[in-house]
Parts: sequence; C-alpha cells; structure tokens
Amino acid sequence: MPDDIMHICYIYIYDYRVLQDIGLTFDNRFVFRKDDDTLYIERTKYPLPENFWGSGIYSLTGIVGENGSGKSTALHLMKKLFVEGEPRNAGVDVLIVYEGNGNLYVYNPQGMNIHAEEGISISFIAERRCIKTLYYSGHFQPYTGADGEMELAGSYDASDSWMLIRDLLDYSNVDAIHLAEPIYNHLSAYYAQNNYRICELLLLKDIDKLLYSLRLPKYVIIAPNMGGLNEIKLDHRGRFKGIAIPKEKYLSKDAKGYALERIIYYDIVNLIAEEKVDQGIAIEFLDSWLRIKKSKCVDDDFENFVEKYNCSDNDKVCFRSIAKVISIIAKVCNCDPKYGVLFIDIRTGADNLRLLITEILRNRFFLTARFFDIFYGHELYGFQRLSSGELEMLNLLSRLYYGITLLPQKFDNKDAPRLLLLDEAEIGFHPEWQRQYVKIITEFMNYMMVKGGVDFQIVVTSHSPIILSDLPVSCINFLHREGGTTYLKTDEPQTFGENVFQLYRRAFFMKDGLVGEFATNKLKYIQDNISDLNNSNVDKMIAIVGDERIRKYFISFFALTRY
Repeated sequence: MPDDIMHICYIYIYDYRVLQDIGLTFDNRFVFRKDDDTLYIERTKYPLPENFWGSGIYSLTGIVGENGSGKSTALHLMKKLFVEGEPRNAGVDVLIVYEGNGNLYVYNPQGMNIHAEEGISISFIAERRCIKTLYYSGHFQPYTGADGEMELAGSYDASDSWMLIRDLLDYSNVDAIHLAEPIYNHLSAYYAQNNYRICELLLLKDIDKLLYSLRLPKYVIIAPNMGGLNEIKLDHRGRFKGIAIPKEKYLSKDAKGYALERIIYYDIVNLIAEEKVDQGIAIEFLDSWLRIKKSKCVDDDFENFVEKYNCSDNDKVCFRSIAKVISIIAKVCNCDPKYGVLFIDIRTGADNLRLLITEILRNRFFLTARFFDIFYGHELYGFQRLSSGELEMLNLLSRLYYGITLLPQKFDNKDAPRLLLLDEAEIGFHPEWQRQYVKIITEFMNYMMVKGGVDFQIVVTSHSPIILSDLPVSCINFLHREGGTTYLKTDEPQTFGENVFQLYRRAFFMKDGLVGEFATNKLKYIQDNISDLNNSNVDKMIAIVGDERIRKYFISFFALTRY
C-alpha cells in the first residue's frame, strides 16, 4: 500500500515510558477494543457526518488528561513511529492500524490476534509506514538533543525550542546543533526568520476575512534596535572599557530622514558591540557621519558616505550592508510625521511588505547584525504592540503556513506534512481564543489544504475544557494517572457542546470541585469558625464570597448564631 494515502486509525502501546497497555484511537469510524490477547475491530454505530471537520481534514483527535498522564509522551511516540529517518525498530513495542481507501492495514509485530467485524477488510504489513509530520508545542524547552529528539527529513518541528536551532542552520549554513554557536547568533536568526514567517502569513489573500475574529495587525513597524548600546553600557566582560560612543545627533529636518538616521546610528553601534568591525574605525566612521549635513534622501547620503570612506574591505562590507538595509527601508516604509514612526500599512502596502521580505528578511546577511526591530501594531501611536497572546497566535498560524505551504515549495524533495501534532498550542491564549481554537485551526487548515489537495490528520493535547467541548467523545482519548499507572478512561458521556464546568469535573478529573484551593481553605475556615462571636474575620470573609448561594447560606447561619 503506498504511504501517501495512509491514515492512522489506532495505536496499541505495549510499553513506552508512562504509557503501558494503552490503545489510542484516531479514526471515529472504527471502534477498537482489546480483550486479553485479541483486538476487536468494529464499525462505529454513529460516525461523524462526512466533512465534519471540513473537506481537507480526515480526522481531528484530542488527547487529554492531568499533568504527567502521558499526553506529550504520546505525541513524541507518534513522531518516533511515523517520521521518516527514525529507526524502524526504535525500541518501542506497538501495534498500528492504518487506513487507506477504506481498507485497514495492520502492523502487528507481536502477533496479537485480530478479530474484525464482517465487511472490514484487513491486510497485514511487515513495516511501519512513514507519514510526513508537523509538530508544534506551546512549551519552550531549549533543545538539548536528549533522548534522540531531532527533526528529520520526514518532519517539521515548528516549536520555539527547535526554531532556535533550525533558523540558524537553515539561513547561515553553520553547524549550530545543541546551541553550539553564541546564543546571540541563534536569537538573531530566530528573530529575523520569525518576522519573515509572520509577514508571509499577513500577506495571504483574504487572511483578514478568514481570521476576522483575531483582529490582525494593521501595521508593520520598523524601529531602531538598541541592543548594542545597552550591551556596551552593561559591559559585563569589560570588552568596551574606555570606549566613548559618539552621542546621538541627527541633522535631518523631515521625520523620515530623522527616523532613518536613528536606525543608522544604532546599526553602527551594534557593529561595535558585536566586534564585527575595528572599534576605532567604527567610532571614527560614526562621528564623521553624524557631522555630515543631510539632504532629503538620507539613504542616498549614507550610501555615498560609505563608498567614499577609507577603510578595510571587511569594514566596508559591514557598512555597505547597513546602507543596503537603509535603502530598502526608505523605499518600502512610510513615516508618520507626528510620531516619527516608519511603517508599512499591510492593507495598502502589500507590494512594499513583499519587497521587505524578499530583499531583507529572506537574505542571509540580515542575520549578521541587528539592523532594526519589527513590531506589529493596530495603531501607530505609542508603539501599540500586539499582546503576547496575539503574537502566539501569529506564531502558530505562520509556522503552520510555512511548514505546510512555503517549505515544500522551496525544496523539490519535501512534501506537505499530513500529520499535524499540536501539543498544548493554546496555552498562551485568552479563554475566548481557546473557545475559537478548533474553529480557527480547522478553517485555517482547510484554507491551505484544499488548495494543495492534502487530507490532514490533526492530533491536539490540551488542558482546556472549552476546547474539549468542540470535540465529540469518540474523537477524544482520556488519559488518567492514578497510583503510578496511566490508564485509558472509556466511560465518558458525550462532550460535544457540553457545559464547560461539567467537563472540568469529569474529563479533567477535578474531584475536589472548581473553586480555587486557596478560596476553598478560606470557606472551610468560615464554616469552622462561624459560631465564634469574637471572630471579626468571619464577617469580612463572608462579604467577599462570590457564589451567591454560598454567601447567603453563610449570612443566614451567621445571623442565627447571634440570637
């Protein structure tokens, strides 16, 4: 059976870390039940309607449970099982059921007995099948290479942890594995390419209509990067002792020229801080430039100044890089005269934003210095930047778009990933965005996949009951850990459209209720001391109780103790 039309239906895990003798289902159309040494396979009585998740999504499955129950472990196992390049016998004992064109294919190295309902066609295969995989985690854990974790040919890791490595590898052609390069190089590459991915996302046709509820930014704002000056002032290692940086002095009379001058100033200071040029030459260069009378075209003035300045070839290359960046910024950016802000209006400046991406953000030389900062804003005044949650959403969607659409276009041998693993990707989102999370992901994936003819499987882990209420119970694997053992809970009632508070109690095993533990202890304190007439704290605490029924109960009881 060809790999490219295979989907995952079921994985039985004999023993992998905390997951032992557990079967996970990823296809709502089938029911899998293991009894002793036999796996029984039946058709679901009430499968989901056709195209329930959209025409580009084969299945969407949730894995939920408390911390330590094995949710992330399950996703890491799936990477081991399905990513091309992983050893075919990676020391994990599993049974896997795949689907292709309505038939089931079973990888069964342990020889478990299989009993399928009449009409279900089964074939046995000797090797696991590879599936192109995209992985994203909402957690940041700097990559160490522990336990053989690695992005291989058949996978794309869109998590911050791996991007910190990958961006420098991809765009600088250096051996950056295990953060071997200076951390600044990694952060610079990550920063630049993250902006590249976000800008590519913002340029998608009708993206604002598709993601209308997210309030996408209106402006890309270009600002000076002051990191070098701060580094010189702190000077932890004593590298800049006795160095006097010329003070800022800008001679341009128009707002745009002034803004460009500021970027030039800090770019040269950054070169000094990074020790990419001779410090004495750079300080002399900066001092001379600050004294030059500027015309209305600061970018042209600077380029001419660089070409005429007498310095080494190495230093001139660095100065020319700044001149190139300034020339492009001057071309693509408008400037708000009131606030002196350089910006691109995404709604009307798509061509300019594309030029910025092509000429700077895609270019490797941009990673060699801190040329400028990019912010995204709804307004220009006060640098109203996006919230951390808004940036998290842009990160997630831009990396999905890059991994699914842009990356395969760059390399002939890369196919679009079809298995999408999202490990608590929503943890930085406001509850309202958690409520929209499944809708946003499915609509966004359909937007991309229908164009590419891709049929995706999506697996999400989450602690959010709001997200759980968007998933039918037949599409959820409930993991519960108790007494050092993780088991699969199979007696859950329907979850789709369920009350969030009920889901908190049942699906997340919150046996002690939904009131915060600190408040619970205070309520117990009230209950235990309510008859103490000399305890004034009880009266004060009753007044701040939020639940009306509890507060009225305490007030009534408190009143009775006074008579």
